[in-house]
Amino acid sequence: MVCQLIMLLLASPFLVASLCSVTLVLGFFASFNEAFEEFTPGEYVALELDDPSLNKENGDATFIYAIIIEETNCEGATVYTKLYTVNIGHDKRVAESADLYKFHRFQFCEEAGSSSQRKDKTKILAQITEVLEMAWQLPEERRRKIVKRLFLQWHPDKTLEDQTFCQDVFQHLQDELARLESNKAQRTRRKSSRTKTNHYEAFFDFWGTRARRHQVQRREYKATYLQKFGSREVTSALHGSETVIPPSFCTKNP
Repeated sequence: MVCQLIMLLLASPFLVASLCSVTLVLGFFASFNEAFEEFTPGEYVALELDDPSLNKENGDATFIYAIIIEETNCEGATVYTKLYTVNIGHDKRVAESADLYKFHRFQFCEEAGSSSQRKDKTKILAQITEVLEMAWQLPEERRRKIVKRLFLQWHPDKTLEDQTFCQDVFQHLQDELARLESNKAQRTRRKSSRTKTNHYEAFFDFWGTRARRHQVQRREYKATYLQKFGSREVTSALHGSETVIPPSFCTKNP
């Protein structure tokens, strides 16, 4: 559906303003890619306007379509801290990378389900440590957004496959959060036996509930696909004909 909307825009530029101002509905949320990646000019993304969970309040985040115009020059910025100028239809604004989401591309993959198994766990754990240590140098508001995305990216209740891999990564994320919060408490001399050293635990229930809802939405998507189309023969010049049911959630945009 995302690709269809983009094709419609390309055919009728007049619709850019109206589409970018459209609030994305709940069904789209599971198609967002929480992983941080570079954006390119002209790319269609989801822009997060508000998220009550960041203030420990119930409710869903609010997103609209946006189009990347350009990367805002910021010396020393990383993929986690870059700023982008985006077109939101009736206006332009500068957005943090933590507020911008790529869309998962729904496509047929011959090895669906094996991608996380091929990843280097040691490298991923080291990367999470590096990202969190960098985030701890940022203001709390920006740090919290990065932590939220890492939480939702690796929460084992969200994935449809390889939960053991995600559980290991997710546990490392929690351990590193506790370590950094403990170090912060020691530096500010506010640590006590009655105080939780990891105040991010207060957000876990909100984000955990959201992760589980995203998993349900992904399952519903696959069930709807099967009901509507059934199995599909995918012909490949290299591998011949095989049945792939249903399309997997790939992490790259077209």
